[in-house]
Amino acid sequence: MSSPQAQRNTLPPSRTLKIISSVQRRLFDYEFLGLEHLDKRKPSLLVGNHSIFAYDVAFLLVELKLQKDIQVRALGDRIHDKIPYWRDLLENYGVVPATPENCTQLMAAKEHILVFPGGAREAMKGRGEEHRLFWKKRTGFARMAVANKYPITPFFVYGADLGYDILWDYSRMKKNRILAPLFKKQSRLNALLRDGELFPPLAVGRYNTLLPKKTPMIFKFGKPISTRKYKGATDPDTLWEVRERVEDAVTTLMQEAIDYLEERGGGTH
Repeated sequence: MSSPQAQRNTLPPSRTLKIISSVQRRLFDYEFLGLEHLDKRKPSLLVGNHSIFAYDVAFLLVELKLQKDIQVRALGDRIHDKIPYWRDLLENYGVVPATPENCTQLMAAKEHILVFPGGAREAMKGRGEEHRLFWKKRTGFARMAVANKYPITPFFVYGADLGYDILWDYSRMKKNRILAPLFKKQSRLNALLRDGELFPPLAVGRYNTLLPKKTPMIFKFGKPISTRKYKGATDPDTLWEVRERVEDAVTTLMQEAIDYLEERGGGTH
């Protein structure tokens, strides 16, 4: 993928996006809440959860452009750069490699930026891990926001993880007597897969295909969290405080999305 500045205005024209949105809405059941917290004139760092296989990101990018005229610049895992054609598709939607340098450039350009602290591990969930956050000890997003005095807009996507039934995942593979030797801690394959972070689970969706099931999805955005009071401090305690504030906000949004679905009669799993 090319540099952030080389990818400005990369989304398709509005007419094309409306067609894409129409198709998406026929195939899937999703709703956006809290969009009043997003303002084209007030860029922020959007921080939230990765859903399985991240198929819902397409909905997010398209709808924010159509509903708020905001072209979000997503920070993607560097593994995408190694996949021909796929990297070109992502670039067409404004995705750039998740590096501090790219993030700094985007913030300097006053762009709305999308980041998933859970990374690939969160997108490659195993059985029983629906809607869980896997942020570990990561504070990189907090460092970028605080250093550049950029506000953070928390969000949560509920329901996308229910679009697939997981048959086999990494943990189960490692327990299989035949397959276990391939995934030893010191094996080359295990290193390549980052100890399972890049291992896609074997899953099926609608009609036992790879098309996700049509389950109710809620995209819930919260109030922006200002980082100005930290005055650019990037010491570990400050970064952890910011990280915890954001994670708490994201978790709260998840519960609010669940409550909304129950009130709407959509039900949850």
